[in-house]
Amino acid sequence: TPTTEKSEQNTTTAPSTTAESSSGGSSGSFFDDAVFVGDSVTLKLSHYAEKRRGQGYECLGKARFICAGSLGYTNALWDLNAKDNVHPRFNGVKYRVPDAVKVSGAKKAFVLFGMNDFMLYGIDSTVDSARKLIGEIVQKSPGIKIYVQSVTPIIRTRTGGKKTNENVEILNGKLKALCAQMGWTYLDVASVLKDYDGSLKPEYCSDPEPPGLGIHFTDSACEKWISYLKANCGN
Repeated sequence: TPTTEKSEQNTTTAPSTTAESSSGGSSGSFFDDAVFVGDSVTLKLSHYAEKRRGQGYECLGKARFICAGSLGYTNALWDLNAKDNVHPRFNGVKYRVPDAVKVSGAKKAFVLFGMNDFMLYGIDSTVDSARKLIGEIVQKSPGIKIYVQSVTPIIRTRTGGKKTNENVEILNGKLKALCAQMGWTYLDVASVLKDYDGSLKPEYCSDPEPPGLGIHFTDSACEKWISYLKANCGN
């Protein structure tokens, strides 16, 4: 199955839920009951959080992660045993995303998909898949609060064809409208990662050169992302 990203393995990281702040106190974080759902971009965030927690620092509270490289709104809808599926594992067990969120018991879900969708299926089809997938998450976890995070930008040197920041902007506009329609919260994470021309700032890109895709993050990008979430969601 073609995909736009293959730099991460099909795996889900569930960082320790016992993280403490550098001062030794418990985190008491807004994110303690949250789960982050996504592709390899979110997988990088999970690795960063795991590292920071291992160093004794608070990082997104006790939030857990359900993510896998090459996952998207569309293939997350596939059957669990579908050919070429990349469904994530949570606590060692493979689940479809809505079931993994249910098992996690999360009260908040931060979702970031789309880069693996729009070049294969088109923008409108991606939005339709987002409606279906998130709708299923809500159905299986009644009362869960949904935060849809914007698709993040591409470094300018790795754009081309359908893979453009202009298309990312169009998709994000439609995801924002979907959130307004459905009562979900839209978070413009991309806004703090963009350079002057709307591309991913070079210092935030970990794979700027071929065969890299120009979409994956450095630690500094994760720090910027987390700062945005804390400023816009709680702390």
